[in-house]
This record gives sequence, structure tokens and C-alpha cells, in this order.
Amino acid sequence: MKKSIVLMLILTIFSCKISKACWEQQTINYYMYRVMGVSSDDSGISPFNEFWKNYLGKDLSTWDLNSLCHYSIEEFYEDRDQGKSNNEIINLALTNKDDEMINYLLNLITYYDVIDQLYNTWNYPSEDEAKELKDKFNSIYETSKNYSGKLKDRYTLMSMRCLFQLEKYAEVEKLWLSEGIKAEDNACKQTMKALYAGSLYHQKKVDAALEIFVQLNDIQSIKFCTNENRNLKGIQETYNKNHNHVVLPFLIQDFVNMTQETNDEDYGRPSDFHSIENKEAKDFVVFANQVADSKATNDPVMWKSAAAMVDYLLGNYDNAKKEIDAAMNLQGSEVTKDNARAIKLLVYTRNMNYTTANSNYLLNEFKWLDTKSKTDSYFRCATVRIVFQNLIPANKDNNTNLAFLLNSVFGKYEYGFEDHLSGQEMENVYNYVSNPKKVTPFESWLISKLEISQDYYFDNIGTKYLSEHNLSKAETYLSKVKLDYYRSHYYANLMALRDYNVERWFTNQVVSSEDEYSDDVRKGLLENQRYKYCKELQLKLLQYNNASENNKYELAYQLGVMYQQASQWGNCWYLLHDTWSVGGLKYSKNEIDFEAKALEYLNIATQTTDAELLGNAKYAILWINRQKLNDEYSFTDKDQEAIENSLKSVGDYIQKYGSINQMENCDVIIGYVRGQMEDN
Repeated sequence: MKKSIVLMLILTIFSCKISKACWEQQTINYYMYRVMGVSSDDSGISPFNEFWKNYLGKDLSTWDLNSLCHYSIEEFYEDRDQGKSNNEIINLALTNKDDEMINYLLNLITYYDVIDQLYNTWNYPSEDEAKELKDKFNSIYETSKNYSGKLKDRYTLMSMRCLFQLEKYAEVEKLWLSEGIKAEDNACKQTMKALYAGSLYHQKKVDAALEIFVQLNDIQSIKFCTNENRNLKGIQETYNKNHNHVVLPFLIQDFVNMTQETNDEDYGRPSDFHSIENKEAKDFVVFANQVADSKATNDPVMWKSAAAMVDYLLGNYDNAKKEIDAAMNLQGSEVTKDNARAIKLLVYTRNMNYTTANSNYLLNEFKWLDTKSKTDSYFRCATVRIVFQNLIPANKDNNTNLAFLLNSVFGKYEYGFEDHLSGQEMENVYNYVSNPKKVTPFESWLISKLEISQDYYFDNIGTKYLSEHNLSKAETYLSKVKLDYYRSHYYANLMALRDYNVERWFTNQVVSSEDEYSDDVRKGLLENQRYKYCKELQLKLLQYNNASENNKYELAYQLGVMYQQASQWGNCWYLLHDTWSVGGLKYSKNEIDFEAKALEYLNIATQTTDAELLGNAKYAILWINRQKLNDEYSFTDKDQEAIENSLKSVGDYIQKYGSINQMENCDVIIGYVRGQMEDN
């Protein structure tokens, strides 16, 4: 969202609870209706970045620039006395003994320091303190107005800022008309122009102020100045005042987007959100259609597309189609026509099953969006909404290949889409993108935009098959994955330092934070552990199936160790998943429960007559069962029964044999488990 310097200045006049940093958090859902044009400040980069970059002769860190606004004057004096600073800008001025810049920085930091104190939301200044702080604005102003050197534009801006804080709005206007309008530094000039607009607003020249704020595309200041009109009544009154009023595009855009916010109930909302009731939304559609059809506006497409978008949000899809089709033939600006075209794609792709009949339409529209996205983030956001709210949901069950392509090309916004696929489906996707036959031009275009390595496919397919316990297929694909692919992943360090044959219930293979992120450890990964695990698991299963009774129980225990280590609570969870979650993750919709497999083999191991092996197996079962206490929301009576049974089993063992090997304080562990059960 856009940062508005003038909005901050306007707000500070009315409320000491508003700080100088007035940023809006961007909402999760992407607005489809946008008729205000492209903002030059959407990046969040300071407009003064270029000036300081030129002064330093190199790129500067965001910290250095931002810290100027938060430096205390005491810190600056201390830096000046020492002749050095941690801030690169201040340090360069001190090193070069650039007195002109040092004096400017002194005034700039003083200004922001006063702002911090005057509008501090935690420690409000008293009336006397506030007067003293405002006297400092007068002092800075006196210094600034008499300056005539190479930093003239910056001092003029400083003067206007001080006058604005002192509520001398007529003088702000006068200074803009005499000096600001002649500024050569564009960043200073634009900021001064915004201050000038703010001064007009405070002098009740609202329309003149709004015209400038619209030119600057200063959305936040426009919102502030029109706050009482951000509803259907305000739109109607503004239209009746002037059918082509400069602020109408904002009011319509705001109304449509707030309707979307109201409709998208599950998404985060901006702090200035206001709900739009269905009746008001329906009445807006009627009014917008009337205006568009009346030929009394210069931009009927803006009104007609707004009606279409609101009808779409209300679920009136047939009406939305008729309205957006009509909008495409109406007069409007390039911005409103482009907006209507994007909305048409949204409307037409709802529940659209992909066919060869609609493939050319999609290809043309997505190519157009792709071209537009290179210079305007709106089109990228519109594409994402269309793809992830319309096309993927409509096709993911009956056209996995297309859904995968859309998900992969447009940014994986539906996190873990591949998790919905089985190993076979993922293998089909790989064969499809590797050897595309009989594909439509749209699919071919999507495939050409894929940026996925072959290793990704091999690992993804192999790991899915591994999680499904299709070990021979898993081995085939995992054997093809290059080691460097794993070294590029976060879990490479864990893979290098952990052993899946170590009993998790006796040893927690802790990795220090230093080793967890060490490049040396990452480079030290010398084997594809997923492939090795798959091969070893197959071999051990073969040995188990062919083992004599004496060896069978030991092998069952070893299999229990391997299955548990690869499960959610094992140290080697990365064998089945790329990430870990306390709630558990599935890498395939056909994934089996490796923890259940571990319990299956450990229960077989308890049939042994070997006392040590018996104790280890019984304790392992208790340890695994008690992990279920970690998730109180999914804990069931069956889990309770399993823990009770394993507790009794271990207790019986201790009475007969004494403490379990490797677990000297197992009584303490059992007491802990009992305590957890009571808490639950």
C-alpha cells in the first residue's frame, strides 16, 4: 500500500495518537477493481532514495535511510563529537567534514525528533512541553527560510513541513507558489506539492486539494479527505455535483473493493475497512448502470464494469456477464478499459472447465496480463486471483496437469498444491511437461514458462512414492536426484548430521543452531539420504520376510526405528517432507502413517524372549503413544487407551526385570506421562 506523507501531517493536527509512520498493511486478497492508475510509490521505497544514493555514490541500506527518521538529537551530537557514526550517510558527512550537509542533517534529525516527541503515543507531552517542541519548529523554519545553497529544495521542503506542523496553512500555500513550484529535485517537489494540497484542505478548499491528491495518486490522503463520502450516498452526491468529478474514480473503486472485502470474509482487512451491506451493494449496481447508460459521464466503462464486479461479488453471475460484455463496448480511459478486460476474465472463468474451445481465449488474455504485469503490479495480482479462485478450483480434480501448471507458473499461492497429488499423478505431470503431446497452445505457453528443475520432479515423485510405501518406484526416482539439489534445501544440514537408525526414544539428535545453518555442514552432505533410506528399508523388509524366528524380532525392532524416524515426531522427518509442522503434513494424498507402521513392527518385536529387546520395544511403544499428548485437539479416547495399555506393559516389565536398558530413570518418564495424561 502507499505511504502518504501528507495524510500523516493532516492526521497529526487532529489527534496526538497518530504517529508519523502511516503505513497500511496490504490485505491478503487482491482487489480486482482498479481505476486510479499506477502509483509511482507502490514499491514502498522512499522517494528520497535517489538523492542519498547519489550523495553516497553507492546503494544505501534501508536501515541507513530509515534510521535518519528515528535518530535522537542526542545520538547525532554524540556522533558529531566522535567524528563518526554507524549511519553511512551521517558518517560520510562527518568524514568529509561536509559542514553544509552536517547542518542539514542536524535540522532534519531535529525535525523528526520533535515529531517523535510531539506525537508519541506512549508518552504524551504536557501542554508546556508541546509548546516548547513547537518552538523548535519555528527555529528550524527560521534556519530553513534563509538558506540559499545547493540544498535549497530540501530546505524549502523543511520550511513547508514546519509551517504545516505549526498550522500556518496559508503560508504553506504561499511558499509552494513562490518557491516549491520551481523546485528541481522531483522527490522534494512532489512532497511539497502534497503538503500544498494538505494546506488547501485545511483552508476548506477541498476540491482543489483532492485534484492534487488524485494527480499524485495519494490514496490514503484521498481517503482521509473523503471519509464521509465513502458510501453510495457520497458517490451519488458527488456525481450530482459534477458528473465527472475528479474523485469519483476513487469513491467507486473504494466502494467496489470494500464490497470485495466484505465478501471475502476469511481474509485480512485494512484498518479503514467499512462493511457494505447487500442492499447498499444492490442499489449501487442499479445506480452505476443508470449512470453508464445515461451518456452523462465521460467514462461509462468505469461505471458499467463496477456494476459487473459488484454483481459478481453478490453472486449474480449472469448479470455480471451481461454488464461486463456491455462495458467492453463503452467509452473510457485506457486504465478503465484494461480494468474491465481483467474483470471480464474473472467473470468468465468462474467454474470454467478448461477445453480446447476456450483455450485460445485464455491464451490471449493471459499473454496480455503477462505483458501488463511487467510494468503494473495490479495485473499480476488480478492474474493470481483469477487463477487461484477460479481456474485451479474448477480444474484441479479433473485436469491435474493444467492445475499444476497454473499453480507452478503463477507463484504457488495455494501452498503445497502438489501435496494434493499422489505419486502416480505427479509422475503423470512430469511425463506431461517433459513430452507434451496434443496440448493446446495455452498449455504449451504455460509449459514454456515453467522454471522447475528435473531434480525437483524426480525428488517430488520419489518422495511421494516413498510416503505411499511404493518403495521400488520411489527408489527409481530418488536415485536420479543430484546431491546438489538436496544441498540447496534447509534440511540439508539435518540430513548431514542425523541418522535414521538411531532410536528416537532413547536419543534426540539435537543439532545446534550454528550447525543447522552452517554452509560447511551443508557442503558436507555426502549422500542422498532419501535414496539410501529407501534402499535400506527395502532390504530390511526383505530380510525380515525371510528371517528365522530368532532374528525376526530384532529386525522388526530395527524396522520400527526406521519407520518412526521418518514420521512426524522422528528426527528424520525430512525423509518424507520438505517442511515440518506440529499439526503434521502430508506429502501425498495416499501417504501412509509411518508412525503406525513403527508401532506395527514394535508390537511384533515384543513377542521376543530376549529381555533387553523386549524392554526396548515396550518403552518405544510407550514413547510413541505419549507423543499423541502433544496435540490436545486430536487426542481421542483410543489414544488414551493406547497410552494406558503401554504404561501398564512397561510397568509390568519393570516389576519383572527392573529398569529398561539405556533408560535409568524410566520411572521418572512414566510419572511424567501420567502427569500429562491427568492434565489432558
